Amino acid sequence: MGITDFYLPVNAQFDGGESEEAQISPQTLEAVPVPDRSPSDPDPPPPPRWVDPTHVAKASQDARESWRPDREAREAFGVIAGVPNSDGGSRRRARGAAHDLQYDEWSLPKRGRNFVLNEFREVKRGAGAPMAGCVVHFPNGLTPHVPQKITMSRILTALTKSQNALIESPTGTGKSLALLCSALAWQENVRREVKAANEAIVLRNAAKTAAFEEECRRRRELRASNVSHRVKRETKEASEVKGKEDPAAERAANALAREMDDALAASGETLPRDSMPIQARDSGDSFTLGRPDGLVVPKLADPDDDLSVHVIKNEKDIRIDPDIAVRSTPAKSEKAKSPKSPFSSKKVPSRSFSEFAPIAPPSLERLQSVPKIYLCSRTHSQLHQLVRELKRTPYAPKYAVLGSRKQYCPIGKNDEECAELTKNKNRGETACGWYNKTNAVVEELHRARVWDMEDLDRVAKSHLGCQYYAMRALHKNADLVLCPYNYVFDANIRAALEIDLTGAAVIIDEGHNVEDVCRDGASMEISVKELEDTAAQLGSVAKFLDDANVAARLMRPLKDWVNRSLAESSAKSSSFKRRFNAFGGPVEAAPGEALWKGDDVATAIAKALAPRTFDGTRAGSAPDASAARALARSIVADASRVTAFDGALVREISGNGNTFGLNAVATCHRVCAGLLAALDAPREFAACISSDISNAGENNGGFGGGFNNHNGGERNVDANANAGLALWCLRPAVSFRPVSDAARCVVVTSGTLSPMGSLEGELGVPFPIKVEAPHVVPPAQIHVEASDVLGDFTAKAQDADGTPRALGAFLLRYLEREVIPGGVLVFLPKYSLIRRVVERWRDDGTLEKIEKHKTVVWEEPGASTLAPTLEKFRARVTKGDKKGAVFLAVYRGKVSEGLDFADENARAVFCVGIPFPAVGDVKVRLKKEYNNSEYARNQSMLSGSEWYTHQAFRAYNQALGRCVRHLHDYAAIFLVDARFAKHADAEKNKSMVSKWMRHLVSVFTSPRESVGVLSEFFQRLEADPPGKRAKEGE
Repeated sequence: MGITDFYLPVNAQFDGGESEEAQISPQTLEAVPVPDRSPSDPDPPPPPRWVDPTHVAKASQDARESWRPDREAREAFGVIAGVPNSDGGSRRRARGAAHDLQYDEWSLPKRGRNFVLNEFREVKRGAGAPMAGCVVHFPNGLTPHVPQKITMSRILTALTKSQNALIESPTGTGKSLALLCSALAWQENVRREVKAANEAIVLRNAAKTAAFEEECRRRRELRASNVSHRVKRETKEASEVKGKEDPAAERAANALAREMDDALAASGETLPRDSMPIQARDSGDSFTLGRPDGLVVPKLADPDDDLSVHVIKNEKDIRIDPDIAVRSTPAKSEKAKSPKSPFSSKKVPSRSFSEFAPIAPPSLERLQSVPKIYLCSRTHSQLHQLVRELKRTPYAPKYAVLGSRKQYCPIGKNDEECAELTKNKNRGETACGWYNKTNAVVEELHRARVWDMEDLDRVAKSHLGCQYYAMRALHKNADLVLCPYNYVFDANIRAALEIDLTGAAVIIDEGHNVEDVCRDGASMEISVKELEDTAAQLGSVAKFLDDANVAARLMRPLKDWVNRSLAESSAKSSSFKRRFNAFGGPVEAAPGEALWKGDDVATAIAKALAPRTFDGTRAGSAPDASAARALARSIVADASRVTAFDGALVREISGNGNTFGLNAVATCHRVCAGLLAALDAPREFAACISSDISNAGENNGGFGGGFNNHNGGERNVDANANAGLALWCLRPAVSFRPVSDAARCVVVTSGTLSPMGSLEGELGVPFPIKVEAPHVVPPAQIHVEASDVLGDFTAKAQDADGTPRALGAFLLRYLEREVIPGGVLVFLPKYSLIRRVVERWRDDGTLEKIEKHKTVVWEEPGASTLAPTLEKFRARVTKGDKKGAVFLAVYRGKVSEGLDFADENARAVFCVGIPFPAVGDVKVRLKKEYNNSEYARNQSMLSGSEWYTHQAFRAYNQALGRCVRHLHDYAAIFLVDARFAKHADAEKNKSMVSKWMRHLVSVFTSPRESVGVLSEFFQRLEADPPGKRAKEGE
């Protein structure tokens, strides 16, 4: 029995209709080889099946996994629902076959996917709130608070007027929801305007095109008329001279007829191409040309008329011998009028038709497009929160969430491994099965329209598709793009991900870190090993591809310069003597390192890339630093061009299905971006060559002195694999200004942007719109206290031996009396201090005492440990026994920025010390020195010490804002540092904390008073919760 024996012709009769569940009628039983039996016989037991027939979905899946038919089997089985088979017939599966397989999986016309997400349905919206010319819709049942209304109003103004904006809205005021709703409302309004404008543009373009085509048609007719005019004139002259019976005249007429045929064919006429003898006939006032077959050329204009004709652009003119060309008749007293072109208000001068200038095609208007919105935040966890907020809104834009391969790749491949697996992606299926099923993920996300990161994970696992490439595909047509904001400010990442900011609206959430991100985006660091590997790979590729020589021409001298500088600085370090540690003085190179600042950066790069021009050793040249800089920039620009992500070199390598050399090309392009920025704006950069580039200036105590090197400063360059070159950007405007210039506007929002004037100077662009919104939580729900129990918590105090014990005793003061319910957050300046505190608490029993009241967890470096730590903390808080937990975290870490600890998760926050940046960090010292320069002061930038202080308090205020996250929330906040309590600068320091809480800070004279006031605060709010009062009021 063959495979096709399980199928019946489509015209077979079924009882019960065309359903596959219908029984086959007796008239067609002969078509299927089934055993004969009487209708009264009992039903035989079902034959053995491969799969469970009661579970269709499972049966289909099991069948697909157990057997895959080859091409011949697929053609034999055909497709369900009468889709034609390869033999031209139509087949339908008969019920009761021994192999009850779900073959519809292989029939593409009827294939259905098992979708994980529900199909999108429009959400019914309310009336909305008119604001700045738009109608903003909030989630159903929610009313925007005053801070949200202020935020939305300013964002709409910035988007409408294409102006940059700085918007400070306290943490916990619903800033994310406000910026999403306002931005999407503006985009929706623009989409309606663009649609109407494009309809008008289409009509105008159609009218211009029609006029152009009409003009072209008219010129073609005039051209044909001139050809006929010439033939008529010459034929008449020939017939008048030699007579009609003269054979020579007839031959001349035939020759002219052939020329006319060719000319008419060239001008687009559809006359026969064969040449026929023409007979001239006199018809009275006019002269016509006739053919023996009866074809008569239409009657022409007066041969003495001076016709004017235009020539269409790029169309060959019909050249005429000057001796027989049509000329104006001097006897005419009145010149013929030139035809008027619809493209010009002036009359076209009368001339021979072969002399007219070409007509230009119409200038058509481009269709307008709806601006994209790039919504950026610092971390992926913050982006996930934004996506959850987006899912709450009544808007459903097409959106994508960009991330790295490390973030999205389901099999954990890096860039090189992914490139190897997907190298044939432009020519069919690749070696990566996840990549091959990307379209299934994209299709379902398009169908769902609204999804969050958990939905994306479920869809990718269901279809076994790649999340990374799915997001890349969605990005192309997305209205809203969410991404970390280093993707926007790093030119290399923008190029790699094809992010085009032209005309787009860029909104930066949690923008207090935008300065650091912009500086990092313009900076560049590369090790000697990377330089050597890149130069070697490019040299190998250059044997086959000439463009690689251009890149190698840059990398080879750059590598030689770094190695030469390391050798020279290492030799000098042997004679280095210990110097006084003067952090206030100028930053100098440490032993074994080389440092350049300002214009010296460009000079050093020029000397490295164009040494002969710089030194004047090139034949016939004198030393010329400016020429060397120009030549160096040309070398770097050429290398950047050939190594671009869409450049010829990448296409040539990838086009052959290769991956060798792609990593070197990408590295070279990254280096080019840093060098070009430093050559174009050397004042904004510092360059360093060090034997340990990740810790430059620190191994020997820091730049400028204080070195504790007992070996006299010697370093083994060859033994240190971290040696390399660094270009450090000192002003964020280098990265921010190009983004601002390309985008429609840039809106920076955060809870801690003040002072805004300094931020405006650092970013280098004007911000006409600035606003500081108030907090939504009433003062009665916030307790703020400054304590001097740990004294001035400076870097020296942090390292003191008694600090862990004092901190533990301070916390136990409140925990032993069970004053604070729920979760407690304790922020410390650095990870090393957290580790030391926990170790001391274990040794002296403090940890055991605290855990009698609350479980203790702590933050560790790296993202891998954060999720389980957070889960443990929140599980203990929500357990229900009111015990809660204590979370030790670090300023500027993931816990202190972007995470939401609402309600019981954070009833108290202890901010211990002030998180000043590390005073010995070379980049911090270079930045302070740069800001103290006259050039920086002329750019309206803060002094070095002021910048240093603001960096600390921005991080401090972010930690303070982890609690009190909504209108009905309440918490206690402790400023644990004597510099807020009993200090000469106490009032100045208080003025640096967030505006919404600075006037609430109180100082108590005794611990008992502090505990009593705090206990009363929580008892009052627990007895009469703010949320309960609001519900009763409703």
